[in-house]
Amino acid sequence: MQDLVNDFFIRHQSKLERLTAIAITLPGLINAASGVVHRMPGYDVQEMPLGETLSTLTGLPVFVQHDISAWTLAEALFGASRGAQDVIQIVIDETVGAGVISGGQLLHKRGRALVEIGHTQIDPYGQQCYCGNHGCLETVASTGSLLQLAAQRLTSQPDSLLHHQPLTIASLCTAAQQGDRLARDVIAGVGHHIGRMLAMMVNIFNPQQILIGSPLNQAADVLFPAVSSTIRQQALPAYSHEIQLTPTSFSDPGTHGAAALIKDSLYSGHLLVKLLQG
Repeated sequence: MQDLVNDFFIRHQSKLERLTAIAITLPGLINAASGVVHRMPGYDVQEMPLGETLSTLTGLPVFVQHDISAWTLAEALFGASRGAQDVIQIVIDETVGAGVISGGQLLHKRGRALVEIGHTQIDPYGQQCYCGNHGCLETVASTGSLLQLAAQRLTSQPDSLLHHQPLTIASLCTAAQQGDRLARDVIAGVGHHIGRMLAMMVNIFNPQQILIGSPLNQAADVLFPAVSSTIRQQALPAYSHEIQLTPTSFSDPGTHGAAALIKDSLYSGHLLVKLLQG
């Protein structure tokens, strides 16, 4: 890792005098307080002390956070939930996860970083998940599982617009917007699964606003009504009646999440304490 850090600093030497802190966002099982990455999907990573290692090598404060949690914070500071005190953000992509703003603060921002809904069991007899459990939300609501389901059903839908073209999330959303029954059904199915999970979260957190960040937002006119109707059917009416369901401002948060971590640490005084300690 030291060679990678040294190469980075050599390439960006002209900007080093303005460097005050480092923020890193990534998927996986992360402890934001210690900066330890316990596990990371797609990589052979176990108990990696990323924050401490980078801080030792650079002498700078280092903030490590789950990418979905950082995205949630970015939306609160710069995006669609700016000004809201209580927010749930759901991300539906290759994985499924959530971030929560409660009382204006990111939930768990100083500890285990993610509200882990993707590996919450919703069907004990369902498909086995890579986590080892069966019937996790991610097995029925991730974009990969959605494409798999669409491919399985396509053989019995000869009139579907999805024939004779690559089956992708983009083509699925386009077909749904054009009224394709198969495409609309599978996207609405994801919406109902997500809505059931959100109904439980609404009863717990009573949010003002729910954000959805997903490539499926290309077919928001199909996805959002399915999510919203399920929430209203299953959550307490007093909590769900006036909830706003909106897309995230950032379809790809890029560096906004890392910038949000630094800005939040400035507001809280946490960065100043780290600088004084360092």
